[in-house]
Amino acid sequence: MNSDLTQVAIEWRKYVLAKNTLIKIGVNRSYKSSVGDFAEWLVARIFEGSLPESQSESDYDVITKDKRIQVKSIAKMEGNPNGYKVKDKDKNNKIATHYAFVYFKDLIPKEIYLTPKQYLTDYKKTQVKIQDLRNTNYRIGFDLKLFEKEMPAHNY
Repeated sequence: MNSDLTQVAIEWRKYVLAKNTLIKIGVNRSYKSSVGDFAEWLVARIFEGSLPESQSESDYDVITKDKRIQVKSIAKMEGNPNGYKVKDKDKNNKIATHYAFVYFKDLIPKEIYLTPKQYLTDYKKTQVKIQDLRNTNYRIGFDLKLFEKEMPAHNY
């Protein structure tokens, strides 16, 4: 039991160090959602935009010259069939011009889609799933292989 606890403590310290480093360099803006903060930062970089000064801006996450982008990160565990659950707030959003969907696999960004806001307004299903977006022309051709570099294996 102590060896398990020791291993978890070591890994937790690595996580805390990484999280605090990401906050220090401006990728993460809070302790709350690393994946969400990272997705917003990544979309801002890809589209040469910026994040709003207020972290609590509810209608958009990224500002570019001609867009207000609401970013949605989807990081589900293997076997979880759910996508992004569309809310009334999304359909009634009067400020966002676009929605970016950043799909993660094992916390690695794999695919990014940028849809016009109208895509969600007209969307008939309750969840936006990766397969639905793959059937559109909204995929962003940004090379995410940088994030796929081999990571050290965990020995639990």
